[in-house]
Amino acid sequence: MPSSKCPVKHSGKKQKYNVYSEPIDPTNQMPVNPNQFPHQAQKMPLNTGRVKSSIPKGGTEDDDSNETWTYPSEQMFFNALKRKGKGSDAEEEDMSTIIAIHNNMNERTWNRVLEFEKTFHCADCPTPKLLKFIGRPHDLSLKARLKTWTGSPIPFDRHDWTLDRCGTTVRYIIDYYHDEDEESDVKPHLNSRTDVKSITVDVRPAPFDSFTNFIDAVRMPFCEAMGTVADVYEDDDVEHEPTHVDNDDSGIKRPDVHHEEVFSTMQTFREQCQKTAEVLQKCNGEEDCARKKMALDVCFGKIICPTEANNFSNDPSEETYEPLNQCIAKFRASAT
Repeated sequence: MPSSKCPVKHSGKKQKYNVYSEPIDPTNQMPVNPNQFPHQAQKMPLNTGRVKSSIPKGGTEDDDSNETWTYPSEQMFFNALKRKGKGSDAEEEDMSTIIAIHNNMNERTWNRVLEFEKTFHCADCPTPKLLKFIGRPHDLSLKARLKTWTGSPIPFDRHDWTLDRCGTTVRYIIDYYHDEDEESDVKPHLNSRTDVKSITVDVRPAPFDSFTNFIDAVRMPFCEAMGTVADVYEDDDVEHEPTHVDNDDSGIKRPDVHHEEVFSTMQTFREQCQKTAEVLQKCNGEEDCARKKMALDVCFGKIICPTEANNFSNDPSEETYEPLNQCIAKFRASAT
């Protein structure tokens, strides 16, 4: 059996994916349209800084790349809840804790995946990477269904993670459970195994995808009983402070425009351009819609690009509209 001392390295053209398993734009290697603008029902600004994970990203152009996945920001998470109809009781002030728990759960899940990979496949692939993952909260796994027959609760969420095991694609199934008896949760550090006691994670290779997966899933309990599971965790004796996106850690990616400025700008936009936006929504025909879209661009431009907006207002032409368009696009890119 492989040694538990196997090192854990965080580290043609393959497709890259964003956190929603959608392709990344190959022209800029950025996630497709990350929504970092404040929701219209939002009462206060939310942080747009994004924490870098320890999970190596597969599907990159460079197989030796040390690129890792980046977690969604508070703003992205809040927008996603609203988009999915789950944000009725979501409060802005809760997002910091929710994001910390979300990120911690993913790190714990990845470490559990690594226990399988390092225990059974270290020799043939010391550096597995995560290709993509997808949430399947409404699909009950076979194991979860069988556990309900013994009185276990239904998991509150399920993920399927797809790994690149040095050229071999492997799917893992993850069930997340609430433990109602645990009430001692604290806002977790990214890599903590003890801060969130109320959530348990059941991770295993999809057993019926391949014979190898089935054997790995069967023999892991025996390895755990014998103490031969690979050690993939950081030193638990080290004291950690909770991870915030307000500090200056190099592992945090921030837009160029501060989230408070974006929030203020979008509030002004909604106040000054609401009627123009409503007119655009009722446009009829390509020419009419194009004209009303220009009117909305001018309204927005007067807030963030006043010089370009005034130039176009005074001399409406393709030559003056293009700089306005570019200025608006630059703001959007800098804000997201």
